[in-house]
Amino acid sequence: MTFPRSSHTARRLLLLLSLAAPAFAQNYTNIVAGSIADAGGGVLASGQMQFVPTDGNGKAISFRLPGGGAGLTTPVVCNVAGGVITGTCKLANTALTNPINVCYQVSIVDNVTGVVVRPSDACYQPTGAQDDFDSFVPNYLNLLPAQVGPVGPKGDAAISTANGTNGGFIVPGRLTAANVNGALNVNTRTGADLGAQIQVTNDEMGQPAGELDITQAGTISTSPVLSAGRKLWFKAPVNFAASIVVNSNLEVQCDANAVLSSSVPNLSMFTVNHKNNIKFTGCNATSSASGGTLASTSGGAVHVGMVDNNTTGMALWLSSGTGNVDFTAIHNSTTGSAAFYAIVLLNNIGSLISGNNFHDTLGGVEGWGGDANGGYTGAASVTLNGENVWVGNHCRSTGQACLWGSMMYQTLINNNDAYGCGDTCLDLEGSIDSEISHNTVNCTGGNFCYSVFFGADTLRFDNNIGVREDGGIISILKYNYGNAGPRNRRITFDSNTFTCRTTVCRGFYSEGDADLVFTSNTLNDAWVGANGYHANMAFKGNVQTFTSAPSTLTAWDFAGMAILGESRLAFEENTTKLSVFGSINPQFPAGSIGLNVNYADYNNSDFFDIYRNDFEGFPVAIQTTNTPLNVGPNAVPHMNTYIGGNNVGHGSIVHTATPMNGFLEDNYFLYGTNHNFDGTVIPGNTP
Repeated sequence: MTFPRSSHTARRLLLLLSLAAPAFAQNYTNIVAGSIADAGGGVLASGQMQFVPTDGNGKAISFRLPGGGAGLTTPVVCNVAGGVITGTCKLANTALTNPINVCYQVSIVDNVTGVVVRPSDACYQPTGAQDDFDSFVPNYLNLLPAQVGPVGPKGDAAISTANGTNGGFIVPGRLTAANVNGALNVNTRTGADLGAQIQVTNDEMGQPAGELDITQAGTISTSPVLSAGRKLWFKAPVNFAASIVVNSNLEVQCDANAVLSSSVPNLSMFTVNHKNNIKFTGCNATSSASGGTLASTSGGAVHVGMVDNNTTGMALWLSSGTGNVDFTAIHNSTTGSAAFYAIVLLNNIGSLISGNNFHDTLGGVEGWGGDANGGYTGAASVTLNGENVWVGNHCRSTGQACLWGSMMYQTLINNNDAYGCGDTCLDLEGSIDSEISHNTVNCTGGNFCYSVFFGADTLRFDNNIGVREDGGIISILKYNYGNAGPRNRRITFDSNTFTCRTTVCRGFYSEGDADLVFTSNTLNDAWVGANGYHANMAFKGNVQTFTSAPSTLTAWDFAGMAILGESRLAFEENTTKLSVFGSINPQFPAGSIGLNVNYADYNNSDFFDIYRNDFEGFPVAIQTTNTPLNVGPNAVPHMNTYIGGNNVGHGSIVHTATPMNGFLEDNYFLYGTNHNFDGTVIPGNTP
């Protein structure tokens, strides 16, 4: 799989897929130093620098690496010789870590004496492509001279009282100096409603970052606009009749009892437009009206994170417009969102969606980079949504899909599970360069477990499980453009399991593809079929087992397929058998076929290689039919069929050629290497 683009969370995807790729310079900062010395200028002859990631209090922490992956607490060790850092010394760029601005505690050990010559007691935060440690100034707070800052906002008014030992006295008002990380109580401010109180408190705090605490229940009827750097902390229930407009570098946090509610249709509690570095944590939100969302953007939302939130009757996140970059949702839950998918990523580059639960919703996650139904014209048209990692999510009873992507690139859909999807559980339409792996899906009652529509390029399905109990289709490639449009190209299914319970069903079905690879899959009571337009198909090493014999069955049914261009069907080393408990040599009823190939071409030469397969229980093991289409004396198709090394059990091998207008060059090679159940050689037509 090749991923030609590279930015934002595509780096997570490349890492999770264990693909070899060059390092991205902006993810890691090269550390240099040329004068590591004592107070007298004597350079360190030989030593080691150790960098340990910590929080602001010096406690070792793990964190998410830039581009994805778990950052360990293990020290990063760099060598020093003659006061100079030697060799490669690099650290994760702290401007791109999550949480942002991780500290490194730096200690230096003298290799000669073993003594720690620099204690680990300061916060080092390198950024950019390179950082010079010689320029680092440790921030020791007790050594800083006293400095006079700007005048803070006026405190609360004093309160007069006539009580006390000495008669009347004055109780000072609460001081509200606008220091960094200061906290103001919203409910002590004056305003027509809670929204107005939030606005007054926000404006009072001024420019420095600080915390706004909501400690009493209320209703937001006026839309407050928050300044950058705020933390809005809900410590009591709040009703939303209007939205809160958030700014950059802002966090929204909720206590467990602080339920956010709304009864206004189509209301987004928080709007994030053209802002960056926003985080929502621990909020329980509910709506009794349709179309609500916890948060939304009309474009330009960058680095938005949602962790441990729960929404009922409303979506979690809805993005639209363009310019949305790097969205993260971890351990959230959405129940009963009927109007929207729980998470909608419209024109979004980079997402990490992990460990979320989606129940009784329209859908789980929707990734949208354009309408594949007519908008997909090939890989070059897929640019607006991609670099996604969707792992470990759980879907139950979704009206449409669990995970749906239209015109997405570089997407990993891994280790998710879904049950009860109204349409397709995992659906990629017009998408490219992506992997769908290790997912478990039961699509009983819906259309498909896995699907690819409207043309796609370079998709890999591996180690997935698909189950259904109602006789439908588990996985489908659907090609909706007819002969003129782009086809599904380079689609691979490897090591998947397709299981039909209660009744036999179609495990895999294709209506159009080019360069399809279907290998090492397990099919339980599941048949495979294809028709429509195709070019080059390879089926190898698959094991197909049936536990009951319906009235008639064709296990591999490639009927009515029109070939586009010179093409080859390779069907090799597959096993298809009937295995009925307590029955010896069970047989399918008359009319059943192991492999049926009915290929039809317009003008080209085609090749059908059927080698070393094992068929058990079919009256007709292999049936091939070659039929040309629309031919004349100047365009005679050559149909080349090669059959050899197959075990056909008690079945036969049948071939039919049907010329059109009298024209067909049918080259049928039945080698004398095919056998029946007792090893008897089936006579061939070749020397």
